Amino acid sequence: MQLALKNIKIHAGLSEETTCYEAVLYVDGKRACHVSNRGTGGCDDQHWLPGSPRQAVEDHFKAMPAYDEALSDGTRFTVQPDLESWCADALTEHAVLADYARATKRAVVVVHGDKEYTFKAKPPVTAALRAHVAAKYPGSTIINDLDPEALRAHVRKALDEARDRRPAASAAP
Repeated sequence: MQLALKNIKIHAGLSEETTCYEAVLYVDGKRACHVSNRGTGGCDDQHWLPGSPRQAVEDHFKAMPAYDEALSDGTRFTVQPDLESWCADALTEHAVLADYARATKRAVVVVHGDKEYTFKAKPPVTAALRAHVAAKYPGSTIINDLDPEALRAHVRKALDEARDRRPAASAAP
């Protein structure tokens, strides 16, 4: 099952406890559901279009394995993936990609491990800057050099690694 969140509009000024947004969920390339959140801490609103595969989407997430989570205060719990958590991840990815798009218009952005560096050099990236980055930060990624799909893959990998670094709920406090 191919899920995609499109027509994403994030309303940062209205976001209080959760992200205020609106978007359209596409399932296997077809418009299926309008999703949104008012940003006041409540659950997402899901307005399914007639004839859309709501049950198939719900079954898709129910078939996924639950995972352990921990809050910053040490409270531990198990989470079953669902459409709302998937939308939250898609919104995070969308926001990071938008941030990179803005940053790479006016500077050169380099990611080295879990650190990000910005060089106040006007794009495009010069050979001299590439050589400097390679010498000072071996194995780093110059975000400006990535095509859209490679950038998306890079962001997804970074978000997955950040998620994996969170303390597991099954670990001792």
